[in-house]
Amino acid sequence: MKYLISVTLLLFTIQVSLFCQNLDRLDKTNGFRKFKLGSSLLSFSNLKVEPDKIKLKGVTHYIYNGNDITDFYGVPIEYIRLSFYKNKLYQITVSFGTVFKEYRYEEFDLVQTNLEVNFGRDYHHVSPAPQAEILNGCIWDGKIVRLESLRLNLDNHDGTSNPRYNYIKGYLLFTQKKIQEEQQNSEIEE
Repeated sequence: MKYLISVTLLLFTIQVSLFCQNLDRLDKTNGFRKFKLGSSLLSFSNLKVEPDKIKLKGVTHYIYNGNDITDFYGVPIEYIRLSFYKNKLYQITVSFGTVFKEYRYEEFDLVQTNLEVNFGRDYHHVSPAPQAEILNGCIWDGKIVRLESLRLNLDNHDGTSNPRYNYIKGYLLFTQKKIQEEQQNSEIEE
């Protein structure tokens, strides 16, 4: 009996340790490929300013227009957006699907599987809802970095959408939590 309890506790400890190590890996990776969160704007090239759709205090968005990163484990990337607060990279958006090509569930599943291999299964499922845009999603929440993986239906659901165009898109969003908090606090402060 003592042996069984000891083995059970050991397995539980190993499992908890693996979850923590995987989230630690998310924090250590600190971004996506060559884009490291917290880096200065000056450390990047091949960026084009993206006009603000929503104005956030101290934030400038850029689209990466280099041609060296075209896919994520075989899933085509539409674009990579880098968001800087006070010239420090705090968000990386990797977008999937285009207006002409759906981000299919099979592609989401492939991305998801590879994220699990890298960062573990200690994530929160984002539940789809009939009236919501979210079809599938997960969030890994490390101490320093949060990673969201979402698949969305961006159709306006009012029956006026054009059937020639795709509305199923998705993205990965890597966020440096401390810089995001600083940015959000700047919105409140005078």
